[in-house]
Amino acid sequence: MLWDGRAKRPMMLFSDMGGIDIEQVAEEHPDHVGRGHLSNIRPIYDFEAKQAVARCGMTGRELTRATPVLANLARLQREYDMTLAEINPLARLDDGSFVALDAHMEMEDEAVGRHRKMLQEIGVDLDEPREMYEPSEFERNVKAIDAADHRGVIQGRTTASTATSVS
Repeated sequence: MLWDGRAKRPMMLFSDMGGIDIEQVAEEHPDHVGRGHLSNIRPIYDFEAKQAVARCGMTGRELTRATPVLANLARLQREYDMTLAEINPLARLDDGSFVALDAHMEMEDEAVGRHRKMLQEIGVDLDEPREMYEPSEFERNVKAIDAADHRGVIQGRTTASTATSVS
């Protein structure tokens, strides 16, 4: 689940090939990547996740069992103001069920206050800087403009994110 800035909507991505670089998989094996945009305002329905998962060729019980994983991830992404919520890898067990082996989530800075309790419950140190790198002068300027503009900056927006890795 990620925020698609061009479409200005959340987007689901699902691949049955796994791997770290979804862009490379999408380029080299487009039939193994399912995607679909979601509405910003209406509820997230399981059938939307089912369509994205089915686009990469899953059928039957496998499709039925993978669908709620993606649908619930989409709901989590929306409920907690995430710009990114990913599970990689998602493992298929011998009994046909799926389990998340690792996850990565990024939250908008503005959402931290709304979700402070949840972040503390999962052990995120809110006093620890969450910058993964030193922002460029351009990125600092964009952030300053965004903070000063009540309408926000839509195209080219760069914000620092709060990231949590679940193992």
